Amino acid sequence: KRKAAKAENNEGESSAKKPQNGDSTNGVEDENKKALKKQADIMWKMREDMKKNLSKYDMQNLLDANDQPTPSGESNILDHLVDCAVFGCCDPCPKCGGDLRFSNSLRTYECHGQLSEYTKCTYKNENPPRKKFVIPADYKKENAYLKRAKSQPKETVVGHAEKFKRFGCRGDIVHTEEENGKKVSVVVKNGAVVDPECEYAEVSHVYRNKKGKLFTAVLGYVDMQSNRNSYYKIQLLRHDSSKIFYLFRSWGRVGTTIGGNKTETFNDEHSAVASFERF
Repeated sequence: KRKAAKAENNEGESSAKKPQNGDSTNGVEDENKKALKKQADIMWKMREDMKKNLSKYDMQNLLDANDQPTPSGESNILDHLVDCAVFGCCDPCPKCGGDLRFSNSLRTYECHGQLSEYTKCTYKNENPPRKKFVIPADYKKENAYLKRAKSQPKETVVGHAEKFKRFGCRGDIVHTEEENGKKVSVVVKNGAVVDPECEYAEVSHVYRNKKGKLFTAVLGYVDMQSNRNSYYKIQLLRHDSSKIFYLFRSWGRVGTTIGGNKTETFNDEHSAVASFERF
């Protein structure tokens, strides 16, 4: 009886020591979540610093010095510059020699080149080969921020589980940015920033369809003669816990109080998507 009891105890102890598959998986996901959070913090800190210390002209020069393309729109320029500074500059596309840039909607790097006059290149890579981001010596002399900055390329962290995205997890990540002298909290959910002007920002996320496309857009119009810089933003949001959709739109002129915003509510996905595409 004693031997039987001892055998049972040993069996219980050994089984208790064995890691369960679920625990092991959760452990990997937890580590991945921490890595993603750390990566997001690094990128947001870099973005804020560059936004405060570099002009659009400076950003364009830095990209040009590293043989990188200059996207349209200051926000896109800043995003691409941050990506290069944190992870390094992507090598040209191995299929067509085009430029690789990160796509928030596809959560991977995609080529913006052409295979032929009528055929767009479809090459994609989550972690393409890179070269170190370089800050020219003369730039450091002219800019105190660049003099302090150091480029240490890091490997892109990509979530092992579907629920993890490049800029964090599906849960909220709140960052504070300064805009027009005021601090504004922005919420990052599902890999996208929810416009803080929307009254449902804290309880919704940017809608993403089955193909991974994010339904968000920012349009701009600049009239040099009249010195006007107008913008138009549109986002399709989905409630975090129910099947309610919000179509948020805002418009105005940069540097002025002219503008406004509007939110429409939809109870079905088809109508919400159709309305977004109509605008």
